[in-house]
Amino acid sequence: VRGEVTGYRGPHSSGHCYFGLKDDKARMDAVIWRGVFSKLRFKPEEGMEVIATGKLTTYPGSSKYQIVIEHLEP
Repeated sequence: VRGEVTGYRGPHSSGHCYFGLKDDKARMDAVIWRGVFSKLRFKPEEGMEVIATGKLTTYPGSSKYQIVIEHLEP
């Protein structure tokens, strides 16, 4: 998924990182688990354009999709 980082506030106290990826037509929730986040060569920032690869999942309790990011490139 290619998109702009939105709603980024840095890693949560759990070490996981939650934000959105958007383009001019859509927005998708994204999560990076603590183990993956600690190995990133760069840290995402608000407004940064990125390419994310991972698994598309549904968030429990809602009908929203999210990407569980396994690799992130600027």
